[in-house]
Amino acid sequence: MSDFSEIEEMYLKTMFEIHSDNPAAIVKTTQLADIKGVSAASVTEMIQRLSNRDMVTHIPYRGCRLTPSGFQLAARIKRREILLEILLTDVIGYDGDVQGVACKMEHAVGADLESTLDRLLGYPEFSNEGKRIPSVERDFETTGISTLLPLSKLPVHSSATVELIISSDTEAVTIRECGITIGSVIETSVDSRTCDGDTLTISDSLSMRILARINSIGGSKMSVKEEKSAVIDLESDIDSMVSVLQSEAPHAPDIKEIMKSEENPRESDQKSTLKGREAILTGIDDLLISRGARLILFLPIIVVVLFGLAQSYRSSDPDWWQGGVRELFLDLSFSKSVYLLS
Repeated sequence: MSDFSEIEEMYLKTMFEIHSDNPAAIVKTTQLADIKGVSAASVTEMIQRLSNRDMVTHIPYRGCRLTPSGFQLAARIKRREILLEILLTDVIGYDGDVQGVACKMEHAVGADLESTLDRLLGYPEFSNEGKRIPSVERDFETTGISTLLPLSKLPVHSSATVELIISSDTEAVTIRECGITIGSVIETSVDSRTCDGDTLTISDSLSMRILARINSIGGSKMSVKEEKSAVIDLESDIDSMVSVLQSEAPHAPDIKEIMKSEENPRESDQKSTLKGREAILTGIDDLLISRGARLILFLPIIVVVLFGLAQSYRSSDPDWWQGGVRELFLDLSFSKSVYLLS
């Protein structure tokens, strides 16, 4: 298992699935948000987290791309998901939500279990949908005596004993009619297979449900190095696949060159709007702070003037004050009103 959380691995796998169609494409933030069903802010936060761990290259205002390290990790996660899907459908015969179950299980699969699954399934190259499985370097020395494999994946010129049969009731009838039971000895040649000495005819899909442990290869027990020659043809095919991941992994983009490209008109309008709002806030600050400070310096003078005005009208009120204005000031005299104001 990796050092990444389940949600981080899911993001990497989603980016890989987008890259598989166009390895050079930049994955947009909005595109990821739509696929994951989350907000753009959540996607941006995750991209920054993965960027800090050198898994993606974050391109501000545009999106991100997987780094070579991120691409390889995401490819391995996707590979484990496909292997689990093949196991669930072809071997176990599970007919429920295969993709959903495999998606949950993939995060608990380590390198050793992945290698075992790969060997058990006969080193598949394509998914059930016909899509190529991301390739990795394989160790064929683990394939040999005592290896448990489906009948259809047994090496040529090998002998194996049936140990496990996984089938439905209908499939079990067909398997019994073929003479296969627990303990049956299966022998393979270039053109045919036999079960306890009798010619065996069975579909590849059904033979995936029957697991047998290899007793010998080539008529006798062989060393690990000798066993490797039994799968030399398959190994040559895999060697050609090993370079696929390296050739598909995109190089990290030059951010400086990207930022020199033509600016998005929408982004330019947003910057102009922000500058306008900044100018308004600066004006308000100048009015309330800078000019307000100057106003405070004149307050004592204004108070002295108001006191003088109140003193001059202590004995009587002006005519205009008597004409209805006095009622607005709670029927106070002009001098008292000015005193209160000052």
